[in-house]
Formats: sequence, structure tokens, C-alpha cells
Amino acid sequence: MGKILRLFTFILTLLSSALFGLISITTTGDSFLHTLDQYGHNGTVIYLHQVPEDKAQSAISTILQEVDAHHGFIIRGDMLLTNDGDSAGYRFGFYGDIHTNAQALELEYLGTRIFYKENIGLLLKADKGATLGLDQSQADQISPLPSIFAGPKVIGIKLTDLLDSSGTVNGTYRIIGITPQDFRSLTTDLAALLDTDTHAITTPLSGKYVYDSLLTSIALGAVVITWFTLVFVCILVTYQNISLLGVHVLLGWSRTRYVLKVFFPLLTVSLCGIFLSCGIHLYGLEGFTYTTALITEALLSGTPAVGLTITAVALASLVIFQVSPVGAIRNRVSSKIMATCLLIFYVLSSGAVVYAMFYLDGPLYEVTHIREVQQRWAEHSDLAILYKEQIGNNTASFTGQEAEHSVEYYNWYRSFEGEKGAYIVHTNYYSDDLLERWREDQIYPHVPNSSFWELVASPNYLTDHGITVDPQLVQQAMQGKRLYLLPDTLSPADSSAVEGYLTDFSLQKRESPIRNDFTKNQQLIFQRYHVSDEIFIWNTDTSLPNTVKNPVILVATTDNMTPFESESLWAEGLDNSYIKLDSTATQKYLDPHYLAKYGLDDNHPQFLLVSDFIAGLQKTLTETIRLFGIVIALVALLELVIISSLVKIFAFSKREHIAVKRLMGYPLTHIFLPPILLVISTSILCTLTAFILRSTSGVTTVLIFGALQMLLLFYQAKKASLEGIVSLIKSA
Repeated sequence: MGKILRLFTFILTLLSSALFGLISITTTGDSFLHTLDQYGHNGTVIYLHQVPEDKAQSAISTILQEVDAHHGFIIRGDMLLTNDGDSAGYRFGFYGDIHTNAQALELEYLGTRIFYKENIGLLLKADKGATLGLDQSQADQISPLPSIFAGPKVIGIKLTDLLDSSGTVNGTYRIIGITPQDFRSLTTDLAALLDTDTHAITTPLSGKYVYDSLLTSIALGAVVITWFTLVFVCILVTYQNISLLGVHVLLGWSRTRYVLKVFFPLLTVSLCGIFLSCGIHLYGLEGFTYTTALITEALLSGTPAVGLTITAVALASLVIFQVSPVGAIRNRVSSKIMATCLLIFYVLSSGAVVYAMFYLDGPLYEVTHIREVQQRWAEHSDLAILYKEQIGNNTASFTGQEAEHSVEYYNWYRSFEGEKGAYIVHTNYYSDDLLERWREDQIYPHVPNSSFWELVASPNYLTDHGITVDPQLVQQAMQGKRLYLLPDTLSPADSSAVEGYLTDFSLQKRESPIRNDFTKNQQLIFQRYHVSDEIFIWNTDTSLPNTVKNPVILVATTDNMTPFESESLWAEGLDNSYIKLDSTATQKYLDPHYLAKYGLDDNHPQFLLVSDFIAGLQKTLTETIRLFGIVIALVALLELVIISSLVKIFAFSKREHIAVKRLMGYPLTHIFLPPILLVISTSILCTLTAFILRSTSGVTTVLIFGALQMLLLFYQAKKASLEGIVSLIKSA
């Protein structure tokens, strides 16, 4: 048994070293992405976004001419995305005078040069399509670039190639080698060309992706579990070797020397684990120069594992410094250390249950919420909504640089607009709190007086669902006039306020590549309507009604949409989707050949029936709950084992005392009061914590686990007391 435990400690400490090697790689990838981000944004930067197509060529020409005139240089950095939309690194486009700006162009990481005069110069002299680093084809790569396992990818290409491949001039342009005065002149000219102000093109439009590897979180969690297990096993090793301590002490050994004798092999393995961590770290860095700094960092990656192993040995060895030599020889060892460690594990595991249940409340609530939505939407579950799609060739659209994908969806929907089974329907709820914030922040000149629902729906949806609209008004909507139907229940004052807001919203200036009759003429029509029946409003908020009689209705056509609506046609999900298709329309308009006409075949859009969409959400949530449940069950089992062990330690240390008191008629609650108070106090504390966190499931689980622990405690107490009585009688 001793050899098995010792081997187990070796495995645990090497596992810890391997985990820290993996963590060092993932954190290095995080740091590398930050370095790449800074490379594309440091210094004087121009941010182009929502540049109209008719001005795109003039805008990029203005920048290139200014840079050429002053022998400057341009670096444009575009973020790379996976097909699922996750951050994958950067693609940099280069243009300009390499010789004048060589020093400013250098990018170095961990002592290895990534971009520098020689490889950028080689790129600029190469043929069209050449790359630094591997992009689409190995044949195009003229020079490799360093890479990190599970880290961001970096690619260098010509700026002209980047403009072609991305299909947009929108992006972040770092300008090098021109004076502040020349830069101000450039931004002034650009602002005048784009009919905007200089602040708009020198300020980033949106946030950035943050690289946060899931591997890091998983590895850190594994490190914590591994260390606690190592501490516990080291304590067992200590107790197994305690009987030999007395002999060694009587022979003149110091206790420290004996600890080193017992745990020297483990500490040696831990030190060797540094080389395992170092090897994993170096293996994850491809193409990097092995500098002193890099090797030092790789060696240091394993030192936390050594520190944790030393800490585990120190905690496990405390008992050696407390027991007397005679007590050790006779194996009369205080169980306080073991009991203390078990007590700590018990408290931590109890806290882990509360913590896990707190985070499980979200999925549990979502399952209940989804079921309610499923019941409320049952009559409309035969329509399909956009579930997901791949990025395909539209990376720039997904990173927010341009709206090409929106144009594709707009043209696709326009091609079958008004056909049977193909609808636009979307709802918005404007609460009193939201309207009050608008008033306080003066978002719009006009703000409605009270909360209301807005239903955005195509004419055929309204017709098919019993809402009659004057055909002449529908014809005007098809011609680009924005048609709003206001319920006749609104008072004149409320109607005026709503009309004012809708006018403000509709006439807002928005840059968009999608132009229709409304964006050209901007005419609105307000018409009163009366509906006696309730209108289904596609609402997922179960605290709000699912049908109403008085929504404000926008009769939506492709010719009277604002850019906000026309660019939202590819929104996904129950709450956000606009396009709804029945089974016939889904089969017809999602055919790959039909999608190819509008450039959507590379995206593989997937529409799901509302019923299937909800079922998929339920399955995902159920799997999450099942995973949490397994973890919680394991922690609960650990708690029961700890309680059982604590009772046994308590009974062993006070076996004669317990037997005598039991023979004298004392109840178990009196004899085993300390462990009983431990379970009760811990359960109360965890219940209060769960209550403060407003975790209903946490409160319920803690109470159930507390009851199970009490049952086990009394069973173990009764068994231990009987064994004590038998032992006492036999020894009499």
C-alpha cells in the first residue's frame, strides 16, 4: 500500500507540472494576441467604418497618396475569426516605404522577431497573393512566422491583397512616418470626403475580442483538484511512516531530516517536473528562437508546481513535529492533523456545493423559462428562424468592418418577399424604465409617454394572421413609404408622442450600403387601426403578456426599411430573428443553388422550426445541468466520506470515553456533539450563504445534503459506540 501511495504522489506532482506547462502556453498565447493588437493600434491610427461604396476608392486613395508623398508606411490589422466566430489571430496588410520606416515596423515577441525590415521587404517585392506565415495555401507562403499552440495565428500580406480579400476599405490603419501636422491634414481631408468629423475617423467604433483560452480555466481547475488530492495522500503517507519516526529520533535523527527521508523522492520528482513543464512550454512554441529569456521563462513555468508540492509536504509533515518518539513507536499519534485537514476539506466541499448550485440556478431557470416559451409559442412553432451560420467569406462583416453580409441577406429576402410562407416579423418592447432613461439622457427629441409594444411585420404576415390593412396603404409601403399603424386606443397626446418618436427614429442618419426608396425619400404614414382580437407578439419574456390588442405596427417591406432593420435580417435566435419561413419556403429558399445566387452558399445558413430550436436549447441546457449534477454528486460523495472519516477519528481518539458514557446511558447526541455541531453549523452557514445569493436550488440542496450527512453521522456513531463497548468488555 505504501508503494502505491508513493507512486500516486509521483503521478500527482508530475500531472501538476504538466498542467502548469499547459497554462504557461495558453497565457503566452494571450500575451501574444495583446502584442499583436498593440502592433496594429499604437501611434497614429485612422479608423474607417461604414464607408459608402461610392467613396471607398477615393478614401483609400487619399490615404495611400498622403503616405506616398511623405515616404510613410501603413499597417492595417484585421482580426481573424474561426467559422464559429471565435477570435483566431490577426492578418496584417503592409504598404509603403520600408527603408525609411524599418525600425518602427519591427515586431518582437519573446526575443524572436515576427515582422522586420527583411521579411516585410521580401513580401512587398513578391508577387500578388504572397504571404508571411501560412494563410490559405502553403504555396503562397514566402516565409514562415512563429506560432503558439492553441494561440493566435499571425499572417502578413500586402495591403492591396488585404483590400481585395476582405472586400472592404473599412478597417484600422496605423500610419507611420508622417508628421503630426501631415496626419491632421490627412484626417481633415478624409473627414471632408466622407462627410463626417475627424473625431469619428480617429476613434475606434467598437470593442475588441479578448483572448481567454478555455484551456487555461480547465487547467487551473485541474491544478486545484490535483493539489488537494496530493495533500490528502501525503498525509496518509505521513501516518504510514510515523511508527519509524521514534526509532530514527532515538538514533539521533532530526525530525526535519526524517521528513526529507520520507518525502525526498517526491521532492526529487517534483524538481524533475520542471523539465516536463519546460518541455511542454517549448514544444508549444513553433518557430521561436531559443533565447536565454525564452528558456528561462520555460523553466520558470514549472516552479509553481514545485512550490505546491513543497506546501503539500509541509502540511502533511506537521504531525511529525508534534508526536513524541515513544508515542510514534507505540503508534499513539494525535489525529488532530488528519482531523483538521478533513475539516478543511469538508468546509471547502460544502462551499463548492453552494457555489456550484449558484451557477446552476441559471441553466435551471432557463430550462423552466424555455418550457414556458414553448407552451406559449405552440401555435406558431411551425415557422423556422435562423439558428446559426458559418462565417464563410464574410469575415469583415462579422468583425463589423463592413456590411456585405447584410446586403446578401437583404437581396436574398427581397427575391422572395411577399411569397407564401416567407415573412418578416419581429417585436420590440419599450418599457417605462427605458423611456425614462431616454428622457434623462435626451436620446430622442420626442419620447412616448408610456410603455408600448412595436410589431415589425411584412404585409403577408399581417394578412395571414387576421390583421387587415388597406391595400392602397400596403402599395404605398411597397413604394418606400414607412407605414405605421397606431391603435385607436391611444389618446391624442400619447399618439402624438409616439408619432414624434417614430419619426425621430426613422429619420436618423445612418451610413449603410443598403439603399432603398425610403432612404432616398424618407416619407412616413401614420394610420389608425382597430383590432378586437389579441395579437401574438413573439415574446420570450414570460413576465410580460404573450398577446396584446394594441401594438404599434410597422408594415415592413424591403423598400421602407431603415438601415437598422435591413442590416438586422441575419439576426439569429428567438428574440432577435426577423425572417420567419414555413417548411415549404425553407426547402425552396435554402436550397444551395438558390443561396449561391446571393452569395450565401458559403455561409450555410441553418433555419430551424421554433419547436426544434427550443428543443435544441433544452438539450444543451440539460447537458449542462447533467454535467453540473455529476460534479455536485461527486462533491456530495466526498462530503459523506469526510463525515464518515471524522466520526471514525473522533470515535477512535475517545473510544474508552465513548464506551463508558454509552454504558452509563448517555444519548448519541451528547456523546457525538462536536461532529453533530459541525454538520449543523456548516449546513446553517451554507444555507444562509445560498439565501444571500438568492439561490433557491442551493438552499434546497444544502438542506438535503445536511439531512443525509446527519443520517450517516448517526449510523457511524451508533456503529462506533457499539464497537467501543465490545472492545471495552473484551479488555476487562
